[in-house]
Amino acid sequence: QKHKSVTRPTKPHVMTTSPQIQTDVCKTAQYIAAGRALESKRPDALFNDPFAEAFSGDYGFTFMDGMATLGSKESLVNHVAVRTKFLDDFVERAEANEIKQIVILACGGDSRSRRLRLGDGVTVYNVDLAEVMAYRDATFRGIDRLPQC
Repeated sequence: QKHKSVTRPTKPHVMTTSPQIQTDVCKTAQYIAAGRALESKRPDALFNDPFAEAFSGDYGFTFMDGMATLGSKESLVNHVAVRTKFLDDFVERAEANEIKQIVILACGGDSRSRRLRLGDGVTVYNVDLAEVMAYRDATFRGIDRLPQC
């Protein structure tokens, strides 16, 4: 199984040695990752995303706490968990039906290509804005995928 990163062209920007997400709309990817990380720690978790905490960073959890002032933190985590589980199941069904290419638009910190058991013939294309892809590449550098038993 292969995973490929595709970056949507944006205005040129200067990269630092350690990419950081600066745009507010892009920072929501870190908040969603925080929700996946929190769900993964529950004893009855719907899924396990061991990469989510790294992608979220401190900012994602702080953002999640701030969003929780608008409602309950548990309901936010549940929303992310149900959405993630639904999409995980969808991707696994697609692969079982011999779909060989999967495109994940606005992928943020999505780690399906690394954590789901997809066949060797499946290619996952992760597509997002340049700043998200730079942060993603730096976060996931050296991580191929989970060992498949």
